[in-house]
Amino acid sequence: MMKMTVGTNQYDQIIFYVAIRRRPRLYVINLLVPSGFLVAIDALSFYLPAESENRAPFKMTLLLGYNVFLLMMNDLLP
Repeated sequence: MMKMTVGTNQYDQIIFYVAIRRRPRLYVINLLVPSGFLVAIDALSFYLPAESENRAPFKMTLLLGYNVFLLMMNDLLP
């Protein structure tokens, strides 16, 4: 703590040093890995036959899952 004089008044001066560090691994684990997993599953869904009844609901489920994932990441990440 230091004393600082301004005019005839004396004030206490406190200096803080703050170290801020980014954690890039957090973004990779929370954003890129799940996103890549969903994209890989989506790419594999093209191997389903085009006439299959399960292809459209599967794709819709993937889109819904990805949207929910993005909404969750919006709340978690700055």
